[in-house]
Amino acid sequence: MSDVLVQGLAGIALAVVAVGLAWRLGLGLSKELAVAATRAVVQLTAVGAVIVVIFEVPALAFAYVFRDVFLSDRSAAIALTCGIGFFALSTFADLTSLKVEEWLELVAGLWIAAGLVLMIRTHLKQNLQIRVGVVGRSAADEAPQPALPAKVPAGTP
Repeated sequence: MSDVLVQGLAGIALAVVAVGLAWRLGLGLSKELAVAATRAVVQLTAVGAVIVVIFEVPALAFAYVFRDVFLSDRSAAIALTCGIGFFALSTFADLTSLKVEEWLELVAGLWIAAGLVLMIRTHLKQNLQIRVGVVGRSAADEAPQPALPAKVPAGTP
């Protein structure tokens, strides 16, 4: 029996105990408590099952852990997706004995490497607040520009 199912059954058992106590004490809350407890157990069991699936599949766990990076920099997600696509093509080429299999593996590796580099760049920019600039640019190019004065509405003294 899976852990999620055991935890769901334990939740139902606790809910039955709570409803039984409410009925025994004559609180008049048995029906409402039963409905609320049933909904809570079902919802928490469903969420637990989703979390188990996320952390059992390595690619989903990777995507979940780095979701902020993927959401802020779509180029990393696109590069990794291209790498996975080329890897799938290389697998197909290997199964059908096509000669392009090695080249597709090379391209897949390059895409995955580019995606990881983009993820690292985004992570450094967000969390360490390191200014990542273009090599060869001078400090004057990186200096903040002075703010323009606010426009004064016409007719103001």
